[in-house]
Amino acid sequence: MVLALVFVGGVACWFVSGLPLALRAILLAAAFLAPLLSNRLRRAALATRRLRVEVDGVGLRRLRGDEVLEDVRWDELVAVSIVTSDEGPDADDFFLLLRGAEGGRCVIALDCACELDLLARLQQLPRFDNEALASSAGSARWREFVCWEGAPGEGLAASEAAPQAGSQAQQGSAQG
Repeated sequence: MVLALVFVGGVACWFVSGLPLALRAILLAAAFLAPLLSNRLRRAALATRRLRVEVDGVGLRRLRGDEVLEDVRWDELVAVSIVTSDEGPDADDFFLLLRGAEGGRCVIALDCACELDLLARLQQLPRFDNEALASSAGSARWREFVCWEGAPGEGLAASEAAPQAGSQAQQGSAQG
């Protein structure tokens, strides 16, 4: 609706003789770019709806449809970090980053992690740093907070803390 008003307003401003020519040209350009941007945003929104995260006793996976984009097995988990960005408050700006020993990784937005009760699982890891977790909550810039590092096999503690076997949630951020 807003984009339609921008389009109509931009075209209408071209015919208003009291406006400088440069301003009329800018408004007309905005009028024709608005629908293009709207389509791009609509496609991005549809892509994010198709992303989901699955968590079970084996590990976690971020998927688009049936395609696995990222995955980490609990027995290979070696690091858990929280990455914050300066993108908020209208965009995801708080992510869990899980790394595996074999180079695998999985990035999960906070809202999705909360739906899966993933933080409760991860806090079962030996030496999980809750102070790093608390510090990350106040960050409004790009930063990484390491909450846990361990050896392969130690991550199995998170698999045993399963609140719901086979949980899944929709991912709120289009990454990957």
